[in-house]
Amino acid sequence: MPSTGISATNDCLKVIKSLKDLKPRYVIFSIQDNAIQVEKIGDQDATHEEFLAQFPINDNRYALLNVSFEMPSSTDGVNEGIRKKTVFVAWSTDTSSVKSRFVYAASRKGLKQYLPGINMEIQAGTPDALSLETIVQKCLQVTK
Repeated sequence: MPSTGISATNDCLKVIKSLKDLKPRYVIFSIQDNAIQVEKIGDQDATHEEFLAQFPINDNRYALLNVSFEMPSSTDGVNEGIRKKTVFVAWSTDTSSVKSRFVYAASRKGLKQYLPGINMEIQAGTPDALSLETIVQKCLQVTK
């Protein structure tokens, strides 16, 4: 990890390495005790509402979200099938402390280097910015 940010714990790195086998719906990361740690792993059956409930109003988080959506056809009206994307979320609210926002911003790049297969990144600070509809629309934009 870069010297300007907080590094991940060994346990966090072990979880990251096992993500391909676990195939979770989501993983929430937080900075605690001056290290990036896995806070919660949502199983494959977790709902989007459960994912949204993991983000505090007054603090920051990182997350990985596995999203499945139907790719619409651009010409004949027949859907092109299910697509899957891995989305990195940087959650930063206006009500979190400036210090916390700075630490999370400085540590993001270092964490992302360990995360496999990220298809896109979303910076969010409100639940609306992470609605399933918003995420799918952003996924569709990068998939076309």
